[in-house]
Amino acid sequence: MKLVDTLSSWFDDFLLSLQRRGYSARTCKHYREAFRLFLEWVAANSDLTRPGDLTTAVLELYQNHVMLRRSKNLARGKPPRVLPASTRNNHTAVLRGFFRFCRKQDLILVNPAADIEYARQPVRVPKRVLSVPEMLKLLDVPDVSSPIGLRDRAAMELLYSTA
Repeated sequence: MKLVDTLSSWFDDFLLSLQRRGYSARTCKHYREAFRLFLEWVAANSDLTRPGDLTTAVLELYQNHVMLRRSKNLARGKPPRVLPASTRNNHTAVLRGFFRFCRKQDLILVNPAADIEYARQPVRVPKRVLSVPEMLKLLDVPDVSSPIGLRDRAAMELLYSTA
């Protein structure tokens, strides 16, 4: 039996376990699509012939493959770009869950995905920040003559000064 066939059979069992645990059909569909790409990659690598060949280093090579894989923008007439970190992390999550399942079922001796790290996602900066006059106008809203208004003003000043 080929490695791809073995992994595919195990993945079917994995999906059944997800469905029993209440995962939605949409989630299972996304998992299947991500795993299909992994199976294609495994099939293209002739040196991977048995489950023991799937080591952490091999899975890191797959992560690199996914990272360099172009997005679907070509089909839409847009310039190609590298897949975003969130998409790459979804692929990693599928593999981690699958190999965790395989280890729990004693299908493999060691979980090769246990030490796989997720891609770092860029820090998102707010698109619009209040100007100083807008912030001063907002700080003037609470009624500072009452204890609750004074509390609200202090909380707003604290939030503003600590960004």
